[in-house]
Amino acid sequence: MKNYYKTHGKTGTKIHNLWKYIHSRCKRSDPKTTSYKTKGITVCDEWKSSQAFIEWAESNGYQEGLQIDRINNDEGYSPDNCRFVTPQENANNRDNTMLLTLNGKTQSVWHWSLETGIAARVIRWRIEHGWDGHDAISKKLQPKRRPLINMETKEVFESMESAASSLGLKKRTLQAMLQGQNSNRTPIQYL
Repeated sequence: MKNYYKTHGKTGTKIHNLWKYIHSRCKRSDPKTTSYKTKGITVCDEWKSSQAFIEWAESNGYQEGLQIDRINNDEGYSPDNCRFVTPQENANNRDNTMLLTLNGKTQSVWHWSLETGIAARVIRWRIEHGWDGHDAISKKLQPKRRPLINMETKEVFESMESAASSLGLKKRTLQAMLQGQNSNRTPIQYL
Protein backbone atom coordinates (compact mmCIF):
# COMPACT_ATOMS: atom_id res chain seq x y z
CA MET A 1 0.00 0.00 0.00
CA LYS A 2 1.36 3.43 -0.97
CA ASN A 3 2.00 6.01 1.71
CA TYR A 4 -0.12 8.96 0.53
CA TYR A 5 0.95 11.01 3.51
CA LYS A 6 4.68 10.81 2.91
CA THR A 7 6.34 13.88 4.38
CA HIS A 8 9.03 15.91 2.70
CA GLY A 9 10.74 17.01 5.90
CA LYS A 10 10.14 20.69 5.11
CA THR A 11 7.10 21.37 7.30
CA GLY A 12 7.56 24.63 9.19
CA THR A 13 10.43 25.84 6.99
CA LYS A 14 10.31 29.16 5.13
CA ILE A 15 9.79 27.43 1.79
CA HIS A 16 6.89 25.38 3.16
CA ASN A 17 5.39 28.50 4.75
CA LEU A 18 5.65 30.20 1.35
CA TRP A 19 3.62 27.38 -0.19
CA LYS A 20 0.98 27.80 2.54
CA TYR A 21 1.02 31.59 2.03
CA ILE A 22 0.30 31.52 -1.71
CA HIS A 23 -2.62 29.16 -1.10
CA SER A 24 -4.07 31.30 1.68
CA ARG A 25 -3.59 34.47 -0.38
CA CYS A 26 -5.74 33.01 -3.16
CA LYS A 27 -8.51 31.94 -0.75
CA ARG A 28 -8.83 35.13 1.36
CA SER A 29 -11.41 37.81 0.76
CA ASP A 30 -10.69 41.27 2.04
CA PRO A 31 -13.52 43.77 1.55
CA LYS A 32 -11.08 46.71 1.80
CA THR A 33 -8.97 45.63 -1.18
CA THR A 34 -9.31 43.74 -4.42
CA SER A 35 -8.31 40.30 -3.25
CA TYR A 36 -6.64 37.60 -5.27
CA LYS A 37 -9.81 35.54 -4.88
CA THR A 38 -12.03 38.20 -6.44
CA LYS A 39 -9.46 38.74 -9.24
CA GLY A 40 -9.53 35.00 -10.02
CA ILE A 41 -5.90 34.39 -9.04
CA THR A 42 -5.42 30.71 -8.24
CA VAL A 43 -2.69 28.15 -7.56
CA CYS A 44 -2.19 25.57 -10.31
CA ASP A 45 -3.21 21.96 -9.69
CA GLU A 46 0.44 20.83 -9.74
CA TRP A 47 1.19 23.00 -6.72
CA LYS A 48 -1.67 21.64 -4.62
CA SER A 49 1.10 19.33 -3.38
CA SER A 50 3.63 21.12 -1.22
CA GLN A 51 6.28 18.61 -2.28
CA ALA A 52 5.83 19.49 -5.99
CA PHE A 53 6.02 23.21 -5.18
CA ILE A 54 9.15 22.79 -3.03
CA GLU A 55 10.89 20.71 -5.71
CA TRP A 56 10.07 23.34 -8.33
CA ALA A 57 11.21 26.19 -6.06
CA GLU A 58 14.51 24.57 -5.15
CA SER A 59 15.32 23.92 -8.80
CA ASN A 60 14.26 27.41 -9.93
CA GLY A 61 16.30 29.80 -7.84
CA TYR A 62 14.63 29.79 -4.43
CA GLN A 63 16.86 31.33 -1.75
CA GLU A 64 16.03 32.86 1.60
CA GLY A 65 15.59 36.60 1.15
CA LEU A 66 13.96 36.25 -2.26
CA GLN A 67 10.21 36.43 -2.87
CA ILE A 68 7.95 34.60 -5.26
CA ASP A 69 6.73 36.85 -8.05
CA ARG A 70 4.01 36.29 -10.62
CA ILE A 71 5.44 37.50 -13.93
CA ASN A 72 1.98 38.33 -15.32
CA ASN A 73 -0.13 39.81 -12.51
CA ASP A 74 -3.35 38.76 -14.26
CA GLU A 75 -2.43 35.06 -14.06
CA GLY A 76 -2.14 32.71 -11.12
CA TYR A 77 0.67 30.86 -9.41
CA SER A 78 2.19 28.23 -11.73
CA PRO A 79 5.67 27.16 -12.85
CA ASP A 80 5.25 29.08 -16.12
CA ASN A 81 4.26 32.34 -14.41
CA CYS A 82 6.45 32.45 -11.31
CA ARG A 83 10.03 33.29 -10.47
CA PHE A 84 12.06 34.34 -7.44
CA VAL A 85 13.10 37.97 -7.17
CA THR A 86 14.38 40.50 -4.64
CA PRO A 87 11.78 42.42 -2.63
CA GLN A 88 12.51 45.56 -4.68
CA GLU A 89 12.03 43.73 -7.99
CA ASN A 90 8.78 42.30 -6.65
CA ALA A 91 7.58 45.77 -5.64
CA ASN A 92 8.25 46.92 -9.20
CA ASN A 93 5.96 44.28 -10.66
CA ARG A 94 2.76 45.51 -9.05
CA ASP A 95 -0.39 46.67 -10.78
CA ASN A 96 0.26 50.24 -9.61
CA THR A 97 3.93 50.44 -10.64
CA MET A 98 4.55 53.55 -12.73
CA LEU A 99 6.32 52.65 -15.97
CA LEU A 100 8.10 55.14 -18.18
CA THR A 101 9.09 54.54 -21.82
CA LEU A 102 11.89 56.57 -23.36
CA ASN A 103 13.63 55.84 -26.65
CA GLY A 104 11.88 52.47 -26.85
CA LYS A 105 13.03 51.39 -23.37
CA THR A 106 10.28 50.76 -20.80
CA GLN A 107 11.09 50.35 -17.15
CA SER A 108 9.78 51.32 -13.74
CA VAL A 109 10.44 54.71 -12.21
CA TRP A 110 12.59 52.92 -9.62
CA HIS A 111 14.81 51.45 -12.36
CA TRP A 112 15.11 54.87 -14.04
CA SER A 113 16.07 56.22 -10.63
CA LEU A 114 18.91 53.70 -10.30
CA GLU A 115 20.14 54.61 -13.78
CA THR A 116 20.00 58.38 -13.38
CA GLY A 117 20.68 58.97 -9.69
CA ILE A 118 17.47 61.02 -9.37
CA ALA A 119 15.24 59.82 -6.53
CA ALA A 120 12.23 57.76 -7.66
CA ARG A 121 9.87 60.01 -5.67
CA VAL A 122 11.20 63.03 -7.60
CA ILE A 123 10.71 61.34 -10.98
CA ARG A 124 7.20 60.20 -9.97
CA TRP A 125 6.28 63.71 -8.78
CA ARG A 126 7.55 65.25 -12.01
CA ILE A 127 5.55 62.83 -14.19
CA GLU A 128 2.42 63.36 -12.08
CA HIS A 129 2.85 67.13 -12.51
CA GLY A 130 3.11 67.03 -16.28
CA TRP A 131 6.85 66.93 -16.89
CA ASP A 132 8.07 65.41 -20.12
CA GLY A 133 9.52 61.94 -19.47
CA HIS A 134 12.97 62.86 -20.76
CA ASP A 135 13.16 65.96 -18.54
CA ALA A 136 11.82 64.02 -15.56
CA ILE A 137 14.79 61.64 -15.63
CA SER A 138 17.51 63.93 -16.92
CA LYS A 139 17.25 67.25 -15.08
CA LYS A 140 19.30 67.07 -11.92
CA LEU A 141 18.00 68.84 -8.84
CA GLN A 142 19.70 72.12 -8.24
CA PRO A 143 20.26 72.69 -4.55
CA LYS A 144 18.70 75.87 -3.25
CA ARG A 145 21.53 78.00 -2.02
CA ARG A 146 20.33 81.33 -0.82
CA PRO A 147 22.94 83.45 0.88
CA LEU A 148 22.30 84.35 4.51
CA ILE A 149 23.43 87.29 6.60
CA ASN A 150 24.04 87.69 10.30
CA MET A 151 22.22 90.96 10.99
CA GLU A 152 24.34 91.67 14.07
CA THR A 153 27.78 91.15 12.54
CA LYS A 154 26.82 91.73 8.86
CA GLU A 155 28.73 88.54 8.01
CA VAL A 156 27.42 86.86 4.83
CA PHE A 157 27.19 83.08 4.53
CA GLU A 158 26.91 81.16 1.27
CA SER A 159 25.23 78.13 2.85
CA MET A 160 22.92 77.14 5.67
CA GLU A 161 25.67 74.86 7.01
CA SER A 162 28.21 77.66 7.38
CA ALA A 163 25.67 80.02 8.99
CA ALA A 164 24.57 77.34 11.47
CA SER A 165 28.18 76.49 12.27
CA SER A 166 28.97 80.14 13.04
CA LEU A 167 26.24 80.10 15.71
CA GLY A 168 27.16 76.66 17.02
CA LEU A 169 23.84 75.24 15.84
CA LYS A 170 22.81 72.23 13.80
CA LYS A 171 21.55 73.00 10.30
CA ARG A 172 18.06 71.68 11.15
CA THR A 173 17.83 73.92 14.19
CA LEU A 174 18.68 77.01 12.16
CA GLN A 175 16.20 75.98 9.45
CA ALA A 176 13.45 75.62 12.07
CA MET A 177 14.33 79.03 13.50
CA LEU A 178 14.19 80.68 10.07
CA GLN A 179 10.82 79.05 9.37
CA GLY A 180 9.40 80.21 12.71
CA GLN A 181 9.10 76.65 14.01
CA ASN A 182 11.43 77.35 16.91
CA SER A 183 10.72 79.94 19.61
CA ASN A 184 14.39 80.98 19.78
CA ARG A 185 15.39 83.99 17.71
CA THR A 186 18.33 84.15 15.40
CA PRO A 187 20.22 87.09 13.95
CA ILE A 188 20.53 85.11 10.67
CA GLN A 189 18.25 86.05 7.79
CA TYR A 190 18.08 85.29 4.08
CA LEU A 191 19.56 87.97 1.83
